[in-house]
Amino acid sequence: MIVRVDPAAGTVAVAEADDLRRLAVAAPAADAAAAGALLAARGAGAPGDEGHVWLDAAWLRRAGAAAASGDGFAAGFDGMLAYAGAHGFLSDDGAAVRAHVVEP
Repeated sequence: MIVRVDPAAGTVAVAEADDLRRLAVAAPAADAAAAGALLAARGAGAPGDEGHVWLDAAWLRRAGAAAASGDGFAAGFDGMLAYAGAHGFLSDDGAAVRAHVVEP
């Protein structure tokens, strides 16, 4: 799943929602600070450490389900969060998942 963030346009959108084997945030110049600020402004996440952001898991579930084309999204999403938790990519309360910021 890719979360496309465009600070110039002020948009945040989920793409490739059926691909739950990866998670990244695509932002111009891989600018994690700008991506994190826009995610926070949209209620979709928060800034993270260098090269990363935090995505609100509830927002990601809703936006991903709306963009998905298959029936298996809910189970696949739960599996993705379980993987993230097992590898230290979930916040302590499980409400946010850490994602790399990459160039589109």
